[in-house]
Amino acid sequence: MFKTHRIGWIAAGAALAVLLAGCAAASQMFGQQDEFIELTILHTAEIRGNITGNEITAEPSPGSAARSAAYIASQREHFAHVIAVDLGNMVGGSLEGYHSSYVDTASEHLQSRLMREIGYDAVVMGNRDIGLGTTVYQRIRRESEIPWLGANIISRSSERPHIGTYRIVEAGGAKVALLGLSHPDILAGIPDRRVSGVGIDEMKQAARYWVEEIREEHRPDVIIGMIHALDNLYYRHVAGSGCLYDAQGYQDEVLEVAREVPGLDAVLTNCFSGHEYRIVQGSDGREVHILSIAGADAVGTLRMTLQRSGSDDSFSRVSMAGEITSVTDKEPSSRVLQLAEPYQRRSDAYARQTVGELDTDLLTREAFFSDTPLMELIHQAQLSAAGAHISFASIPAYDTVLEAGAVEIKDLFSLISGEVLLYSVRMTGEEIRRYLEYSYGQWFNTMRGPYDHLIRFGGEGEQNPKVPFYQFDSAKGIDYQVDITREPGNRITITGFSNGRSFRPQDTYIVVLNSYRAAGGGGHLTEGARISEYELSQRIMAAAARDLRHHIIRFLEQQQRFVPPEDPTWKAVPESWAAAGRLNDYSLLFDADPRIQW
Repeated sequence: MFKTHRIGWIAAGAALAVLLAGCAAASQMFGQQDEFIELTILHTAEIRGNITGNEITAEPSPGSAARSAAYIASQREHFAHVIAVDLGNMVGGSLEGYHSSYVDTASEHLQSRLMREIGYDAVVMGNRDIGLGTTVYQRIRRESEIPWLGANIISRSSERPHIGTYRIVEAGGAKVALLGLSHPDILAGIPDRRVSGVGIDEMKQAARYWVEEIREEHRPDVIIGMIHALDNLYYRHVAGSGCLYDAQGYQDEVLEVAREVPGLDAVLTNCFSGHEYRIVQGSDGREVHILSIAGADAVGTLRMTLQRSGSDDSFSRVSMAGEITSVTDKEPSSRVLQLAEPYQRRSDAYARQTVGELDTDLLTREAFFSDTPLMELIHQAQLSAAGAHISFASIPAYDTVLEAGAVEIKDLFSLISGEVLLYSVRMTGEEIRRYLEYSYGQWFNTMRGPYDHLIRFGGEGEQNPKVPFYQFDSAKGIDYQVDITREPGNRITITGFSNGRSFRPQDTYIVVLNSYRAAGGGGHLTEGARISEYELSQRIMAAAARDLRHHIIRFLEQQQRFVPPEDPTWKAVPESWAAAGRLNDYSLLFDADPRIQW
């Protein structure tokens, strides 16, 4: 949903004409000629691999980089002074981007070519960009020849900036400072070895320092803050609180920067739950315009008028207004389509490689209600990769099917979004039980009878789960039951390891889980297992160098044919009530008949 506060351009134009006429008359009286320039700043963010709109990705979008590029090109045709910036996360999530990052490393990276073709003046480091690993993002920076900014991203060894801090762009004689910042949470869940000792300082303090330097060293006419934050509270709040559906915590920090760092004229960001434009009062009394773009389907635009009197060296701001333009109906840029074609041709050949076969259809739908072959595949791949005793994993997608028969690489990119890494951590048996209590406590309702809901929905009349599906973690390696007649916290009974070994609450075991969980994401380890955030890092034993999709591919190649076990690892009891709850909730979740598989 677009939340915009648009200036009425006719009224604003009339007012500006009166203002300019008055200024011109005054300048004539004193024998001076004022100079006015119109400046346009364009802003994209969170393209996430949607380059042409035809990519293989688990997060398709009605927009694309090609459509945004067409809009940016049209603005350059109509306006003399245009600056274009991107707030990060351009290629992460698509097979094409993955292939360019890790498979075809000899060719120039797709993201490098794309940024240069669109003509960005600067880009900000995003969480998916830094998650690619130092080798990959430094390669993209080098090839693109475009400044990557992150003023608060530092090298831990030298405490100096790791990448660029700001850029001064001259437009029509005016100097525009572009300051890049990244939220510290973008490092959460990324192994140190993947980012080579990189650290991130707090944003507001860094912004104050660098804005002061910019003003002293360059005396710019306009200062634009560009902030890459996250779009939900993954690492901050307990999932059961419901806060994961919004980005209020990150929004508040962006608003603090805008309100409390003197000198900023505008802040461009990506962290609001939708596309949004608002104006706040800065600490120095000026209006600070905030523009947030949350996906590939829109471009944000700031238009400003600057004035310089004949006797002045600098410009002053006369007016500024923001707008958000949907690009879903724009004709894609033919140049971007042409640029992407060889990359897609190579990645398509890679995507069609068969890695194994499935004995049955694997559905994410069924994973909402019971142990399923899909989750067995993920768990077994994780256990094979890590050599752990137990695997924790969540549902990878809301509604996706891997059909029986040959599995191609592209199928796994349709199933799993992003490059999810794996961690091995030490946990006691009691912590494992509490982890599961936490997961199923937010997942399943307490049923009072077979007529009741099995799934814990958000509230009266709501048809969405109380928490996102990726909070639903199950386990492999142990056998256990979930008593859905009991209240959360007293539901899980672990009967032992699946191989017959005894399970003891006081013993320590090795558990494999994803990087999001290992960083405290969702609260499973911190609120559930009651492991402090400080202690989490001490519990980590190993981190895989490659992502989960890579390990599933390798597992299927080794197995050749995946046949799920007949006996489930876990079950909800009473089973008759769980079956009735599934019938009650299936159509609410998927708008489909539960008697039809898919």
